[in-house]
Amino acid sequence: MKQTITIVGLGPGSLDLLTRKAVQILEQSRAVFVLSEEHPVVQSLKEQAKIVVLGDGASRPESVAYKLLSRRSASVVYAAPGNPLEDDAVARCIVEQAASSAWSIQVVPGVSYLDVALEALRLTHHTPGLQVVDASELVRQTATETKEAVDVFAGVYRTLDPTRPLIVQDVATVHDLEDARRALALLYPDDQPVTLVSISMENGTISIEEVTLSTLTQVEADGQRLCLYLKPLDRLSDLAAFDTLRYIVARLRAPNGCPWDREQTHESMKKHLLEETYEAVSALDQGNLQQFASELGDVLLQVVMHSQLGREAGKFELEDVLRAVNAKLIRRHPHVFGNVEVSSSADVLRNWERIKRSEGEGAVSPFFGIPEAAPALMRADAVQSRATRYGWIPPAIEPGLKVIEQPGLGEEEFERYLGDTLFGLVSLARQHHVDPEEALRLTTNRFCAALDQVLAECQVEGKPFETLELEERRRRLADAMVRV
Repeated sequence: MKQTITIVGLGPGSLDLLTRKAVQILEQSRAVFVLSEEHPVVQSLKEQAKIVVLGDGASRPESVAYKLLSRRSASVVYAAPGNPLEDDAVARCIVEQAASSAWSIQVVPGVSYLDVALEALRLTHHTPGLQVVDASELVRQTATETKEAVDVFAGVYRTLDPTRPLIVQDVATVHDLEDARRALALLYPDDQPVTLVSISMENGTISIEEVTLSTLTQVEADGQRLCLYLKPLDRLSDLAAFDTLRYIVARLRAPNGCPWDREQTHESMKKHLLEETYEAVSALDQGNLQQFASELGDVLLQVVMHSQLGREAGKFELEDVLRAVNAKLIRRHPHVFGNVEVSSSADVLRNWERIKRSEGEGAVSPFFGIPEAAPALMRADAVQSRATRYGWIPPAIEPGLKVIEQPGLGEEEFERYLGDTLFGLVSLARQHHVDPEEALRLTTNRFCAALDQVLAECQVEGKPFETLELEERRRRLADAMVRV
């Protein structure tokens, strides 16, 4: 025979707020199971039914639900505070566990604590932007936002938006109140107004009190069920938000914004993108991480500004930038987000290049995407790095440079010898009235053209370049360097 468990909502505390069906079921029940006797309605039930307490404040909801579902009775009535599936973790666990058992479930809704709080605050479930979070969930979500416990795999930027109205519900103890205050202090100033809606667990009466976040823990919480309401912060007060930067940039570009910012174009902003990037790298080289963080903000500003310009022109916006980079990272990391296996970073780079070619981005040249305007040494390094993914092997070091390959040469000594050698080459270029930057740029261009040519020839022959013998690869590339 199918066993039945009826979960009845007791409402927030007043008998007047019980539904007619809840009253009918409770009046006809000979035994009512509860988690605690503290609820005012439970006290009144003692006169007409046997009250069975399933646990205490330390009992895990999953354990209480299992204990109830393990009974052999044909039918069981479990009374939960408020609206069961909203306000009671045990009720939610019962429904979840019963899905794989012989029990059938009937839920009789009740007035929730949130309903009472919304009415007291003159708000509704449809209040624009309203956020509602349980106190325990608030603490759990914000734990990874503290510097002491950063979850690098969380993948979450922010769990709450302080520029939207917020209700924190299910605050029942002084400990809950202090945990909630610490979590909220990560997002709000100490003088942030907090409206408390208190529901007495003794008689169900409702009261409202205005405090600040800093004085929140001075509130008497014992015997009360609290909901905390925080009004939205002004957008410009939420300085840690990405959306605030977007708002500021849009405001600067608005008709009544900043004259200088309104004059900017993609072309005029190019140099600033380069300058801010170099300043960030400089701060990193100096080991000044606080300054590095500040400079990264300036780099981010360039990204948001270009996205705003794109939006105004109807060409693209920030969401397109994010969509493109997110899709690319997922697509090009099948060893992380798919089922491809790799054994080294070299495998990762080869896969990256293969995927890139299949996307069509590298169809014209393996050096697609390396800007010609980049500094010559930087570009030469990028070109050589990209070429190695296609099987290119760097040539042997010239005799005059072998000194920097001495056995036992430390990293700092190597860097010094290499710097001296490059410096000497620049001096040699000056003696011959040659621009070393231009000379390296032209040689890098010749190398790109030569490798492009050899790769095309190999494709026609049906012999991938990377499958040729090393000497054959070097010979073909040397010949092509002469031709181009």
